[in-house]
Amino acid sequence: MTAVLSVRADSSKLPILFIMRGMPGGLIEKTEFDDFPIGHFYAIQQRAWMDSRVWAYYLRSVLKPQVHAPSVLLLDNLDSHVSERGMKIAIEEAGCILAPIPPNATSAVSRLMLVLWHLSSDICVSFGSKRI
Repeated sequence: MTAVLSVRADSSKLPILFIMRGMPGGLIEKTEFDDFPIGHFYAIQQRAWMDSRVWAYYLRSVLKPQVHAPSVLLLDNLDSHVSERGMKIAIEEAGCILAPIPPNATSAVSRLMLVLWHLSSDICVSFGSKRI
């Protein structure tokens, strides 16, 4: 099983997407999904991996309802994330500005993302405090 965890710059968490091993359209999807806990999302993939079909589902079902203003979506270089189809859905349907991380730069960029996240959290708190 793969769990896709997403967080906004203000540290609020999006619903989790659980990707389970099985056949798309098979018994698990047809008979068990209704019994799973509500509030999260579930997908089936033969190896429990993110592929282009599951990525499109994530963008449309999990991310899109959570985007209320122009948002930057940071992407690693997984093929399904940076595919033409995936990028088109993220931009045109979910309303995101894409920021793909260059290949082989994830470890360096992740440290930078942590710094930016902390800075943006401080800015959000500052703006929130001024509104009160």
